[in-house]
Amino acid sequence: MLKIAEASLIVCVTAAVLAFGGTEPISFAIVKIVLLGAATVVLFKAKNYEWASSWRGAAVPAGLIGLVCFQLLPLPLGLLRWLRPDNLAWNANSAENTDRTFSSLSIAPHDTRTHLILLVCCAIAFFFARMLGKDRESRRRLVTWLMTLGTFEALYGLMQYLSGWQNIFGYVKKYNLEEATGTYINRNHFAGLLEMAIPFSLALVLYENAKRPLTTVPGRNINVRIKALLGRRNLS
Repeated sequence: MLKIAEASLIVCVTAAVLAFGGTEPISFAIVKIVLLGAATVVLFKAKNYEWASSWRGAAVPAGLIGLVCFQLLPLPLGLLRWLRPDNLAWNANSAENTDRTFSSLSIAPHDTRTHLILLVCCAIAFFFARMLGKDRESRRRLVTWLMTLGTFEALYGLMQYLSGWQNIFGYVKKYNLEEATGTYINRNHFAGLLEMAIPFSLALVLYENAKRPLTTVPGRNINVRIKALLGRRNLS
């Protein structure tokens, strides 16, 4: 079960990052299918899993998903007018269409369904990461892969910035031509990935150094030097 969750999460994160940061519809649709399929398999295989501890952390995701589902339910028009009294355009349209007796709270059901699937996939990724976090080896492999992915993106962005080769694989960029974006279209999303990868890298360096025998010369221990650097007054 953990292997399925680990493999699917790593594959989906990698595919989403490399496919223009998840903005390419077909590639991102494949990511959603893989996550939903993996979640189905995990649910069928998780016979001995301790669901009691997991359900306690599911209140917020379940509440958000339930709220979106509620917006898609067919409700009586009278109730909808009470829930949306300020939507004059919808109230006028519903008054003209007297044949309808039920409608959804969402004014754009198609967009609501699309984002519902996205929300469910985000919740699946959250629970997969939570499951892997309880296993030391799985957690280590996931963090190592995130660091590897972040390093690749950083090097790709440096190549773009220093050489002026503003391409994302075979795609020629049209925006942010003077800045590094890695395999992302949006430079802010690229920066967000690096900001999430850097703390993992720093924590792993500190952790590995802490396991080493304390035979180094005082003042040369990397933990001490990094803590002193981060604690400097001009960084606060």
